[in-house]
Amino acid sequence: MSIARARQAGRSKRRCTLKRTYNEFGDVIEESVYPREVQVKLFEQHDWAMRYAYRYDDRGNWIERITATGRLPDGPFTDCAHQRRELSYYD
Repeated sequence: MSIARARQAGRSKRRCTLKRTYNEFGDVIEESVYPREVQVKLFEQHDWAMRYAYRYDDRGNWIERITATGRLPDGPFTDCAHQRRELSYYD
């Protein structure tokens, strides 16, 4: 499932479209940012994305997430963060 919405980015109020794609667990697997054209171009704008890969425990909760970032559409994508979490369950 994908959801797209327009938003303003940061203090500069640059407008962009943010698109989020979710997996079957409801976790974001890609966040894509598409800058909108502006009348005065102060810097080079690129479409880019952050992609997420997950490892899940036997209860379907993610315990490891790797984040990669890159330019769209073809990348290359580079790992930029690796998160692990330990969950305790009380039955």
